[in-house]
This record gives sequence, C-alpha cells and structure tokens, in this order.
Amino acid sequence: MKQALAIVASVGLLATTAGCSSAPKTITAQGAITSSTPASLGYRVGGPCKGMGNDSMQKGKEYKITAEGKTLAIGELDEGVGIRGAEGGVDCQFKFSQEVPAGMKFYTLDLGEFQGHKEFSEAEISKGITVDRIDLDGRQ
Repeated sequence: MKQALAIVASVGLLATTAGCSSAPKTITAQGAITSSTPASLGYRVGGPCKGMGNDSMQKGKEYKITAEGKTLAIGELDEGVGIRGAEGGVDCQFKFSQEVPAGMKFYTLDLGEFQGHKEFSEAEISKGITVDRIDLDGRQ
C-alpha cells in the first residue's frame, strides 16, 4: 500500500511539473550572410562558392555571437552555396547556426575586423536573418 501511494504521488508530481511552461533558456541564432561575386568566377546556383580578394568569406570563416559585452558562441561558416543574386548574377551565401542563451535584448553577429558586425533582436536572430556582407557595420 505504501509503495502504491509513492508511485501515485510520483506520477502526480510528474503530471503537474510536465504542464509547467517556462521561457526557453537558449535560442538558436541562425541565418545567412550573402557575399556578392562577379560573374567571371563562374559560380552556379546551388554549387559551391567562396568570396574573393580580401573578402575571406569561405567555409570555416570564424564568427562570434555576442551580447552585453560577452561572447556567447563562436562558430565557423558553412560552405558557401551559390544563390540567384539581385542583379541576375550568382551570389555566394554562407549559413550559420549556434545555440545561445535566451533573453538578451540584442545579439551581435561579428565576422571580425575586416568583415564587420551587425546587431539583431532576439526575435530576428532566432527566426533567421539574411544579411549582405556589405551591410555589416565596421567593415574595413
């Protein structure tokens, strides 16, 4: 009888805690960075690609996600994939995805000294952002 009560009490506890909802502790910061490329490089939509010159946009390019002056995650860009560009050419797009703590007002995607950085809200970066490399702040 005592064992049966203990099991019922445990199941009841699980049932009440399972229904509790709380804010997520992490979000997935995700998106894509696009780098314009000249037609002379011969990239094709869906094919592999990389940036050119001092662009250094390529698979393995390190990026970090920061908030409130702290580094939350460091990752590397995925391999570039050709996408149809705005002017009919083929641009190169690099995707990223990292788990970061939830609840920050803004998150900064930082591609380093030459590539720059850009700030996004939690809603934007968890939904998935797409930004052209030339629109990053602090580029050199």
